[in-house]
Amino acid sequence: MVAIHGCDLTGLTTSALEPEELRGVVQKNHADTMASCAPSASIYGFQRHGGFDHHQNILRLPLSEDGKSVSHIVAIIDLTVEGRAFFYERQRVVSS
Repeated sequence: MVAIHGCDLTGLTTSALEPEELRGVVQKNHADTMASCAPSASIYGFQRHGGFDHHQNILRLPLSEDGKSVSHIVAIIDLTVEGRAFFYERQRVVSS
């Protein structure tokens, strides 16, 4: 995600997402998932940190500690072909 968003988002909230337009849409989708207590999916398009247009598919799975309200959301993200290629190339360089 560092290559996509330009910073390490580990342990941070959606308020750290850039660009601002993406942050607003993601926060609304998360709020909708919390309100409905049901899985949801989205496709986002934005310009990736570093330049190319990027698309990602996200599946959100709500989790509950009490069986009544959403306490966590697990987000599964599928990157575009370009995003995956950039990620795997970066991993290859780092592990070399």
